[in-house]
Amino acid sequence: MKLTKIEIKKFKNLSTVAFELGSVNYLVGGNNAGKSSVLQAIHTAVSTAQTSAAKGWKIIPDNELRYCPTGKFPEIGHKTLLENVQTGNRSTITFYGETDEGEAVSYNVQLYAGRNAGAGIERTGSAALGGPICKQSPPFSIYVPGLAGIPHHEEFKSKGSVLRKIAGGEANIVLRNILLQIKKAGMLDNLIVRTREVFPEFRLEVNFDESSDQFISVKASTKNSGNVQPLDLMGTGILQAIQLFSYTLLFQPTLLLLDEPDSHLHPTNQICIINTLQSIAEDVGTKIILATHSRHLINSVPEDANVFWLDNGRVKSSGDLDKVKLLSELGALDQADELTKEVIILTEDNDKKYLKAVIKHMGLPSNKIGIVSYNGVGNSNVAIQIVKDLKIDSSKVIVHRDRDFLTKEEAKIWRQMVKDHGFNSYVANQDIEHIFAHPHHLAALTGLTSKQMVDFLDNIIEDSEDEFRKKFRTKRQEIIKKLYPDGGAPQTATLCPPDKPLDRKEHTLGKDLLPKIRQEAPNRLGIKLEPLKISTHSPEIAPALLKMIKGILDTA
Repeated sequence: MKLTKIEIKKFKNLSTVAFELGSVNYLVGGNNAGKSSVLQAIHTAVSTAQTSAAKGWKIIPDNELRYCPTGKFPEIGHKTLLENVQTGNRSTITFYGETDEGEAVSYNVQLYAGRNAGAGIERTGSAALGGPICKQSPPFSIYVPGLAGIPHHEEFKSKGSVLRKIAGGEANIVLRNILLQIKKAGMLDNLIVRTREVFPEFRLEVNFDESSDQFISVKASTKNSGNVQPLDLMGTGILQAIQLFSYTLLFQPTLLLLDEPDSHLHPTNQICIINTLQSIAEDVGTKIILATHSRHLINSVPEDANVFWLDNGRVKSSGDLDKVKLLSELGALDQADELTKEVIILTEDNDKKYLKAVIKHMGLPSNKIGIVSYNGVGNSNVAIQIVKDLKIDSSKVIVHRDRDFLTKEEAKIWRQMVKDHGFNSYVANQDIEHIFAHPHHLAALTGLTSKQMVDFLDNIIEDSEDEFRKKFRTKRQEIIKKLYPDGGAPQTATLCPPDKPLDRKEHTLGKDLLPKIRQEAPNRLGIKLEPLKISTHSPEIAPALLKMIKGILDTA
């Protein structure tokens, strides 16, 4: 029997998704794209089907549920709670396969709310496929959520207890028991050999005396020289590899479901994970479904890999690996739709709320203006090249950066670099937040005069002068290190003389001023003040950016 496809309908944030399965399958996408929901849906269907088949139940009491990804079972429903009636809101997971004789078969698991409580389940379809799914041993699927750490100590457990933990998505809690079972089955040397495919000098010792020991002793090392260490002291990379090889060697599950196994791993170890998975798929025949948004891992995926790009609970694309890699490198897997709009603002800011507020204040059609953060790249040159590789028309792209105490000449050089690539540039002075700290804007919000707001801001700056000067010096040190490795930078003391008052426009950042404005307004002005609010009396803000956007929209 070969599992070929899985389809999920109405589970958590998933509407309808379907996957043609390869040996290793990568689910990629931004946060809340639905990657974890796919894994949870599969494991929920399998674990409830197993309990239903073993007990002969159509309604499983809450305390008999081996696995549930939510606090209450009905909460797994799509947009609304699961319902009891046949025509109500139900989740459906369908498995498709092919028998050894080449016959196409399917098995359907429908989940609904019990009339009073519990989980309702209806199982229909081919017994040839349903049999392996509903069989508790060996487990059909093993689910490994997040970076699955292990406890410091672990008592011996029966095989039944171990299987229940696995069904509950807690295989990591009983890893030492699994290793002990592997040793008893005479497969420990096999495990060591396979782990050495990724960590060549790997050593492993497993010991337990049922007559005297309370805890199972497992020690390991990734070096030929030196002593072995307790398992819980091993690095995350080797610990992940041991878990994955152990689960698949002992149980040979049809599905191994991994939720961000790369989480918190060094990029080198992320590549090790790919090698581990490929080895498992080839040696055991287990199909692996892995959810990730790590650009290091995505960029290391083989060209022939099975990649599904999820966005907002749907499969946005499958097989378009080059585009996925580029968007992942840009940190924009969850911003792809923004790149299709008539104007694209490519910004260094991870928090886009200030740019969005600027666009709203301008009265421009936000549905035609995409804002894409390249914060994950950290380098506008790299971001520009990625956008060019995506074949996006450079004339509709505005690259934004904050001035952040660059001199006017330094900012001019950056603008020219952007222009040389064929893109438009916008440098906010000193940052985009500064727009909302302008005295004219604040005066329009409060009904006070611009002169009163200038005095208010000057008092804030004077009270925190040391803090602002320190920020200026720190920022200039970063600029000097980056732009003047051979010397020749303007003197910081010349740009910000210590014996002269600070210039609000040249020596402060809006991101530092705004919280102080909110904090001090009640005491100094007798009012609450939210600078991001929009007033019909506010003056035109960011006129250079407004002119640029209008020019692009007029020619679109």
